[in-house]
Amino acid sequence: MNLIQTINKKVVIGVTIILIATAVTLILNKPAYKVELFKVDNGWGYEIELAGETYIHQPFIPSIQSIKPFPSKKLAKKTAYLVIKKLKHGELPTLTIEDINNLGLLNEDR
Repeated sequence: MNLIQTINKKVVIGVTIILIATAVTLILNKPAYKVELFKVDNGWGYEIELAGETYIHQPFIPSIQSIKPFPSKKLAKKTAYLVIKKLKHGELPTLTIEDINNLGLLNEDR
């Protein structure tokens, strides 16, 4: 192997190491969201934390005309995880009536 081939091989190895290190750093530094569920009058709410700070505090079902808490802990949690999914995909953390309906929140007896 001549000198140029040796240098090229070392450059390729070095660039590969840098790319792998960058990928690992990006994967490990993804925002870690945490969901906290809490009891409110006649139902449940959720809070989404990011880096130990409250990011979203949601004591009632969003996108509907009345102020009603989530009817169950399970539905509050399911809603919080949909919001986190949107955030992770770079979307706004808003929910549409269609989202609310798909979660089963419009069909619940309250």
